Amino acid sequence: MFTEMIRDLKNGKLPEIPPLKKRLQFAIIKKLGVIKQPYLFWPPDPKQNPPATHILWAALILGDSENVDLAADILMQEHHERMAAKAGGKSKGQDLLERQVIIHSTLQELENLLPPDSLQPIIQKKIRKIFNNSSST
Repeated sequence: MFTEMIRDLKNGKLPEIPPLKKRLQFAIIKKLGVIKQPYLFWPPDPKQNPPATHILWAALILGDSENVDLAADILMQEHHERMAAKAGGKSKGQDLLERQVIIHSTLQELENLLPPDSLQPIIQKKIRKIFNNSSST
């Protein structure tokens, strides 16, 4: 679903905004539908079940703080469901430190995706702008 965005980032350029906005909205709708289902029924296909990390990255690139917060919530839900499935139990609640660690790790993955000396300053500025004005981290 976000193949073009990832390709553009790997090539050191920002994705086009209008198509990314549409993809983000579509991905959020799909993902919210998926996470309502029991984890065992979540489809492995990223076109049907877009990775929460990609949703977070897209929202960040767009500078959309509301969807960054929503994507962070989805990311945490996805993480807890995955952990509960591995442990054979229910997902437990999240704590703020765990949330911060997972979001930081996801943002680090994004920065690592970028070629050296390309978009890092732009992405870091977007991260600071959103997360300094948000309660997500």
